[in-house]
Amino acid sequence: FLLLFVFNIFIAYQMIFEEYFFIGSYLINYNYGFIRRGLIGTILLHLNLSTFLLLLSVSLILVILYSFYQYFLIAILDKNKNIFLNLVAFSPLVIFYQIVNTTHSVNSNLMGGEFIGLLAVAYAAWIKDHQSNLNLFLLFLLFNVSIYTHEINVLCFLVIHLILKNNLLSFFNLLSVSIFTYFYVSNYSTFKEKFIPLCAQFESLNIRENICLGGL
Repeated sequence: FLLLFVFNIFIAYQMIFEEYFFIGSYLINYNYGFIRRGLIGTILLHLNLSTFLLLLSVSLILVILYSFYQYFLIAILDKNKNIFLNLVAFSPLVIFYQIVNTTHSVNSNLMGGEFIGLLAVAYAAWIKDHQSNLNLFLLFLLFNVSIYTHEINVLCFLVIHLILKNNLLSFFNLLSVSIFTYFYVSNYSTFKEKFIPLCAQFESLNIRENICLGGL
């Protein structure tokens, strides 16, 4: 795990200086009304941080969350002692996925918001035998953060249900998905018209020239 943490420091460095780290996707906010993926950006921009601190905060938050994902995954593998699961997990597709993404490529998708959904799934598997109220509440919060960070994470609802088979948690998660879907569908037609003012807002931060590329 310590070796992976060293790799994660490298990933953080890449996010700060990588031209194609789509930081714009984490700066999307609700200043112009509801829009997909706007939760994290709304919180960060209300902190009134300097440009460098904003970029540093995004990078550190993502690396910390990714480190938790790796920790939960390794703990699950250690508990199950399954050689085939280990082979899959330590392939470039799972634990080393973000390291492979440090390619200086417009298609790298470095630290895309969908990994927060994977973190929620990993956490669900980690607490499977310890479903305390606190653990379930934290998972509920993490799942909600994930769906408002990237809409694809809605799909994690079913996976979490299959892992835990906790009807109460599934009820509240389904309620969250229903509320999110309502806001998403009712505002979908206005998303594109919000891209222009959001892009202008991103550019005013002077983080990098192509900040709107891949971020909206």
